[in-house]
Amino acid sequence: MLEAISALPGWGAKSANNLAKAAQATSTNGISSDRFVYALGIRHVGVHASKLIASAYGSVNAFLASVEQAQLNQSSAGSFPALFGDEKQEGIKGLGPAVKSSLEAFAQSKILTQAARDLADIVVVHSHPTKPNTVEGSSQSNVLPFQDLAVVFTGSLKGISRKEAQKMAIELGAKSTPNSVSSSTGVVVAGDKSGKKAKEAVELGVRLMAETEFLSIVTEYKK
Repeated sequence: MLEAISALPGWGAKSANNLAKAAQATSTNGISSDRFVYALGIRHVGVHASKLIASAYGSVNAFLASVEQAQLNQSSAGSFPALFGDEKQEGIKGLGPAVKSSLEAFAQSKILTQAARDLADIVVVHSHPTKPNTVEGSSQSNVLPFQDLAVVFTGSLKGISRKEAQKMAIELGAKSTPNSVSSSTGVVVAGDKSGKKAKEAVELGVRLMAETEFLSIVTEYKK
């Protein structure tokens, strides 16, 4: 496997070994529940939505139980009440109909849901602090999209200047916007010709985000 990865364009033995080490670290130390949700690759469920989902459910088992319940529902009206509300609670700000439709589509795929359950059974997934979302109490989640994360921008950004992008990241909770990627980096936003930093993010297991997703998060949160 490592030899095959080493042979890929732009890789090599060192990069392949770093990737293997990152995978081993995840296997040993586990991952946060928001990273688990993000890793499922559900359409429209990016970094911000994953954090909101993890915050709503607390544990990956609670989230998967909700997914399995949605699989049994004949109607989408009452699916994922912890996220989109019902008569007892309001929906979470930042999760719109596109996310709901994608979650429902994911829930209806028995292959994908079983794969998610199998993955949760073999990987240590750490619980996420929950935030109340009831009508009587706090009605909105206060989690910022980049809360306490170091956000690195790389490559050529088309829709926004680097300086403005960094400013927006800070406004949405980022603790810093360093110029280099390290194991403490939370997200790398990649524009065109991202090159070395994007590769380093993959090697270190850091989340990669396209510029379009970053701008979508900013737009959604500022509505």
